Amino acid sequence: MMHRTHGRARSIIKVAVLPQLMMALALSSTSHAQQEEPKQASAETGTSPAPVRTGQQPPEKTGEPATPAAAPKDVVPRPEGGPPDVVPPKPSARHELEEPKLEPAIGGYCPVAYQTLGKPTQGKPERQSKYVGEVYYFHSAEAKTKFDENPKKYIPQYSGLCTTALGGMYGNRLWGNPTSFEVVDGKLYLFWNERAKKAYEKDPQLYIEVADERFAVPALDGHCPVAYQTRNKAIKAPPILKVVYKGFVYHLSDQSAYEAFLADPARYAPQYRGY
Repeated sequence: MMHRTHGRARSIIKVAVLPQLMMALALSSTSHAQQEEPKQASAETGTSPAPVRTGQQPPEKTGEPATPAAAPKDVVPRPEGGPPDVVPPKPSARHELEEPKLEPAIGGYCPVAYQTLGKPTQGKPERQSKYVGEVYYFHSAEAKTKFDENPKKYIPQYSGLCTTALGGMYGNRLWGNPTSFEVVDGKLYLFWNERAKKAYEKDPQLYIEVADERFAVPALDGHCPVAYQTRNKAIKAPPILKVVYKGFVYHLSDQSAYEAFLADPARYAPQYRGY
């Protein structure tokens, strides 16, 4: 009797509990499907699903693809999903084809005026000539014409170095002052200052002779500066074709090298003057 009662009780419990279990399983399946929908959508579109708060329904699907965010103006999308190309900033108009400005030789003083007027005279930028990489200003059109006809007659000796310093005990290469000068036998000599000029005046011939000898020693030990770039080797040049540039004498190996150096000495002269 007791066994029958226990069996009947178990049957009643099964009948009562079974519907509740089925309902719980159904609710669990629905919730799981709702959570899987955003993940599936994110896998298809390549985007992360928006977080859903507890008790909040996920956004409804409209069936339309999401609009991608606009790329910045300085980024160009690369095809086939590659990384974007960043467009470099366009240079301003004033930097395009702009050549470096050359400072005038002799501080802008007219090289012809030392001989024709006997005094330092400022030249004008609108009257200028270029010679061996240097720009010279002139105080008049007539002075410019004279210079263009014979530049070597008017440019200062030793490329403008101080005669006293170069011809002195140590042979220093110091730039002369355009306002401290002396014209001897139609040649222009500059000095560091008036004190240097007074020292020179004690024995002008000696200072000039020593300065001439020292200045004649070629840069690069006489090797052609152009050959280093055009032939990729050092070529010893004879003292036949010579050019003075920035306080040094350069020997050129042949006529083509001579003309190339005259046209653009800054390109071929050694950096830091060969030091």
